[in-house]
Amino acid sequence: MNQIAAVLDGLKQKISHGSTFIQRRYNEIGQAKFNLPEPVTAESLAAFEAEFNQKLPSEYQTFLELHDGADLFILDDFGLVLHALDKVIEATNEAIEYELIHEDFDHY
Repeated sequence: MNQIAAVLDGLKQKISHGSTFIQRRYNEIGQAKFNLPEPVTAESLAAFEAEFNQKLPSEYQTFLELHDGADLFILDDFGLVLHALDKVIEATNEAIEYELIHEDFDHY
């Protein structure tokens, strides 16, 4: 099992055992929410790479093969959001449209 899968598996075990009570700064405490969607399809990954002529970082691709995005440790609308591939595509297209990144820049 790779490291990313191991971390997600550990997190899922904690969630399934009810270990979702967290404390944030300023003594904000509560039951955190988690959302781990189904994986992205291989076709969607290939379409992304073809459309943008760019390979995703291996760690992010591994994550997407397990879950197409995630909402982690959400408490009062704050937490960690890992965007689904369609959101990444949408944000990339917007950045190109508003010339925040350029198609000839090989690291976008």
